[in-house]
Amino acid sequence: MEKVQYGDVNRFLVSIGLILIILSLLLPFFYLQEDFGLYLEQETIDAFNPIVKESIEQKLNIVTEIQNNLLCVSIFILLLGTTFFVIGLLNWIKRQKKTDEKEDLETEKLRLEIDKLTPEERREKAEDEVTTNEYNEYKEEQKHVNSTQKEVKETVINNYLAVEEKLIQVFRNYKSKNFHIFDNVRIADRYPIDILLEAKERGFSDRIVEVKYANKYISKSVLDSAIKQLSQYSRFYTKFYSKNVVPVLLFVYSDKAEVKESDLELLRYRIRSFSDMSASKTMKRLQVYFIKESDIDKFDVKSILKK
Repeated sequence: MEKVQYGDVNRFLVSIGLILIILSLLLPFFYLQEDFGLYLEQETIDAFNPIVKESIEQKLNIVTEIQNNLLCVSIFILLLGTTFFVIGLLNWIKRQKKTDEKEDLETEKLRLEIDKLTPEERREKAEDEVTTNEYNEYKEEQKHVNSTQKEVKETVINNYLAVEEKLIQVFRNYKSKNFHIFDNVRIADRYPIDILLEAKERGFSDRIVEVKYANKYISKSVLDSAIKQLSQYSRFYTKFYSKNVVPVLLFVYSDKAEVKESDLELLRYRIRSFSDMSASKTMKRLQVYFIKESDIDKFDVKSILKK
């Protein structure tokens, strides 16, 4: 039987209405299935003492009264249940329309507040993303090459942008039915986001996806910084847009990087500890994936798009 919903008066009326409608249909059925112990032979009744005989007669009168009015009672319950159901449903539909309109306005607001990063801004962001450690790694590798410091830095940035674009293309190719996909955008003219997945349906939460790249090893400081950044973006997003969001970190590492499975396990433990200790419900849903650069095309986008 439908569980009564108390959270909203309209859902409550619909739930009560359904219960009364079902009850009006089941009442005659159960009545006809029960004999109430009245199918006794007259000889058996005569054998009882006067008090028992009187009780049987009273019970017979009550059952007769119920039987005479059962149809009217069932119809009354049916009409009452239908009334509750219709009133609750109509009001629920009206309220749902207002809710849908509000969400449409919020969605439109979100889109108006999203600005596409210019190529110059993308490059500037990539330059900021490249850490001192990663830059120094490239410097060491390029010592034997007659390259200027500027050329080395350009190599780092170009490689970072190429990896990021390759990963974005994986999302584009997936063509999710449940999300709008935005890449390299700035929300509320404030925070740059690598990939923003806006849910098309209320049953899904939006996703803020941050992409990081490691050339030789995954720095704990870079990992911690990325998680803190995601935490800041997620808190702002939830408060500003009044929408649930799931933070996602995609950490891509080079095929030549010195990364062992044991290292990744330690990093995953570090991430779980952060999520467990976080007071934010949003950060408890944090998802982090470590992806080998050659495996980017194989990355299962569906794994981060579940409800």
